[in-house]
Amino acid sequence: MTRGGKKGGLRSLATKLMGICCDPALTAEDLVQEARIAVWLRRDTIAKSANPSASAYRVAREAMLRELQRSERRAGRYYRVDGEPLGSDDDPEDDEQEG
Repeated sequence: MTRGGKKGGLRSLATKLMGICCDPALTAEDLVQEARIAVWLRRDTIAKSANPSASAYRVAREAMLRELQRSERRAGRYYRVDGEPLGSDDDPEDDEQEG
């Protein structure tokens, strides 16, 4: 057992979720940090629930999924499918601004 319950709980979930992420700037640790913040902010509600462990895990999971959704929106705007950032030398918008 590790601190906080089930062995590998948040990190394991974050690592699995990273498999669907296309933003190269996002890491599993970023997801874990978002989850910890969400649990901390909702700690009073979690403590009053019938099953605090399950409530904490649900809040953490939802926070990770929200961060992935935000990341996907950012990645869709700023990264090509191959992971290269937009705005490289072959970006036509840059050519229009120069000429």
